[in-house]
Amino acid sequence: MRWFLGRVPVTDAMLIALSVEAQRRAFWFAGGASLAVVTDVWRALDQTLTTGGTLADFKATVGPALLAQWQGSVANPAWRMELIFRNATQRAYSFGRVEQLRDPAVARVRPIWFFDAVGDARTSEICRALDGTTLPADDPWWAAHTPPCHHGCRSIVRGLRASDPRAARAGNPPPLVASQTGFGTLPGEDDWRPRQADYPPEVWDAYSNNPRLRPQ
Repeated sequence: MRWFLGRVPVTDAMLIALSVEAQRRAFWFAGGASLAVVTDVWRALDQTLTTGGTLADFKATVGPALLAQWQGSVANPAWRMELIFRNATQRAYSFGRVEQLRDPAVARVRPIWFFDAVGDARTSEICRALDGTTLPADDPWWAAHTPPCHHGCRSIVRGLRASDPRAARAGNPPPLVASQTGFGTLPGEDDWRPRQADYPPEVWDAYSNNPRLRPQ
């Protein structure tokens, strides 16, 4: 939840004008939605993460506004809404897990990370290839292969004890398979809180107009 609260809602047009650092802390989705609609979607996702709401709850909350914004320009609006929902929630959950694994007390007993894909008929070729990759937590490979690794990704990272039989594979070379552009990134230590100076005033006003936000 803390990671997601640090994402600043922006439109497609605003995103391209931001620095790389600001883009990492931005929340956006393709479709040309207005800043007001993007902000409403961001708030609905924040509510989902906070209360454990469902995809159906999310669609009921923001579906009418998105359909009005898209005006028939999106071929499969139900799937697009699900993609927005899954991309945001999976990234937030994954980055929360990374923060847990980085805790010194956890890192001491679980120094090995394990890429765990779901392994069903919906598993992508990317995750099928990466499944089972086992490397030390500080291996640079994770900087570009921390789930989610593509749109709709359901994979996760698990921490392993050195005594776990799977940890013996940590010396094997990892697969030469890339994540989709914009995915697979490992959160940095400073990736949790945005800076007001990085965003236009109207964007920051829309972001900060949320009673759940703590003072920055």
